[in-house]
Amino acid sequence: MQKRCVHCSALNDSEAMVCNHCGGDLRFAEEVYTSTASAAPYTDPPAVHEDPPPSGANTRRGDVQGSDTCHCLFPPEDTGIGICQECHRPLPGEDSPPSTSSEDPLAAEPPRRQTVIVLALPGLRPVPLGAGVLLGRDTTVVTAEIASALAPFRGVSRRHVWLVEEGDGLILIDLDSHNGTWAGANRLIPFQACRVALSVLPLTLRLGARLEVMVTLERGV
Repeated sequence: MQKRCVHCSALNDSEAMVCNHCGGDLRFAEEVYTSTASAAPYTDPPAVHEDPPPSGANTRRGDVQGSDTCHCLFPPEDTGIGICQECHRPLPGEDSPPSTSSEDPLAAEPPRRQTVIVLALPGLRPVPLGAGVLLGRDTTVVTAEIASALAPFRGVSRRHVWLVEEGDGLILIDLDSHNGTWAGANRLIPFQACRVALSVLPLTLRLGARLEVMVTLERGV
């Protein structure tokens, strides 16, 4: 009695567990009763050239170049050993070993700051800087709420100073105001960005001679 390999049809000894020709698993091989005298010598089957599946074809999870799992387009059912009987690769499934990558996808995300930078303007609730706040009296470019609050202060220019958050701080830019802008005791140079770190806050801004605006930190969401 001999075993016929289901992969290459080669005949093997009845005690063999692996095909001597292709290395396939012989546990499910066909048993053939034949005499050694009448057994025909084995010859390699003709090579078959298969075209690759068209783009967008229904493929399994392991059907990718360089994959260590089964790459067959329609693999046979799992017989319990977890090995494809066609390509001898592990069958993909829910029990695939988890990725051993030590990279934490959340590690690259910087921690969220728990505070926000706000402006304390006369008669208004604190105004968050966010993407930027323009201080001045020009109602065409300044928000109506801010322009109305600054209208009594004639020393404030129509477009006085621009404030915006950036990284762990803020940027102040005096827009060539007529009476100037002071950050603490330092007067800003027109159209030159002045960077202020969070550690400096709270900070008093003086617009012209009379108006003082407080820049502070408040706890955010």
